[in-house]
Amino acid sequence: MPTAEVAARVRAAIAQTPASRATVRRRLALALIAVPVALLVGLLGSCLVYPGRPLLRVDLWAIPGGAFAERFLLLLLLASMATGVALVPGRRALGSKVILLVIASFAVAPLYTLVTHVAPLGTRVGDQAARALHPLGLPCALVAFAVGLVLLGAFGVALRRAVPAAAVNRAAALGAAAGGWAGVALFLQCPAKDELHLLVGHSLPVAAFALLGAVALPRLLRP
Repeated sequence: MPTAEVAARVRAAIAQTPASRATVRRRLALALIAVPVALLVGLLGSCLVYPGRPLLRVDLWAIPGGAFAERFLLLLLLASMATGVALVPGRRALGSKVILLVIASFAVAPLYTLVTHVAPLGTRVGDQAARALHPLGLPCALVAFAVGLVLLGAFGVALRRAVPAAAVNRAAALGAAAGGWAGVALFLQCPAKDELHLLVGHSLPVAAFALLGAVALPRLLRP
């Protein structure tokens, strides 16, 4: 039990702290709005930093529609599910169960790699354009970090001081969700099929966000 002095200090701190003007639900809604904004920022930003780089992959029109749509929807579903697990308030505002947070944290990067690395989509136009790309995909990594950092910040602000339990697990899941959306942006823009390019420029940045979230966000999330 806290002493009377400690209890008095806590009550005084509570009384002096103004209530947030934005409810958690409103902040969550703004965080979801940030998803398309972050995708657009990342794609447009790469066009500005690397003149001549198209907003979307140059061979988008040449890829069989069904194949592209199938993988794109899979990546959208992966990122959306991770985001839902990470952001949902859950019962008593405690969020998703820890096991779901752990699964989301560890599953996004491998599943993204599976969808994008196995028989990657390609066309003659895309293959020609890919020859001019950096062999390690460093510009793609910058796109991924631009999208991911915007969303990691938005998700963190949405749950600021609103995670009373399992803050590290929730933070890692938020990072994985941000990484999943970064992967969506890369899939929309880059036509590369080279394994080293895909691994270093795409998969590693996507995977890094779960760790980044676990390190950077817990203090922000705790009440």
